[in-house]
Amino acid sequence: MRATSVTGSAQRPTASVGRQAGFTLMELLVVIAILVLLTSALPLALDRALPGRRVAATTQKLRAAIRDAQSLSAARGSPVRLELDASGLSGGRVAVRFPATTHVEVKDAEGLSLRAVSAYPEGTLTEARITVSERTHRSTLRLSGLTGRVTVEVPTRAP
Repeated sequence: MRATSVTGSAQRPTASVGRQAGFTLMELLVVIAILVLLTSALPLALDRALPGRRVAATTQKLRAAIRDAQSLSAARGSPVRLELDASGLSGGRVAVRFPATTHVEVKDAEGLSLRAVSAYPEGTLTEARITVSERTHRSTLRLSGLTGRVTVEVPTRAP
C-alpha cells in the first residue's frame, strides 16, 4: 500500500526498517554507574543524620518525662524522684530509655553531677542541666528550680 500526502503525491516511509529503538550498552553502563555512586553515598548521609535525630528525640522524651513527673507529683501531693542510670531515667510511673550510643549527663547549678532530679507538688523542680549528646550533636535541657520551667537550649554541634 502506498502512502500519499494531502496533495496526492506519493511519499516514502520515513522509518528505517533495520534500526531498532532502545538503549546502547554504553548508556546502560553510565546509568548503572550513577546508581552505584548514589547508593554508596546513602550510608554516609544516614550516618550523619541519625545521631542528631536520636539526640533530638531523647531530649523531647526527657522533657515529656519531666512534665509527667510534675503532673504526677501535683496529683499525689508528694515529690516524685527521677533516677538516672546508664540506660535511662525512671521514677514513679515515668520512664525513658536512652539509645545505647546516646550519652546523657545531669549536673546541678554548680556543675556537680547528679544521679536524680525531683519534681515537687507545688510545681518546682531540682535545678539542673541535662545534656544529651552523641558524636558531634548536643542538646541541653534546663530545669528551673524556682519556676519549674523546662526549656530546651538551641541544639549545637559539640566542638
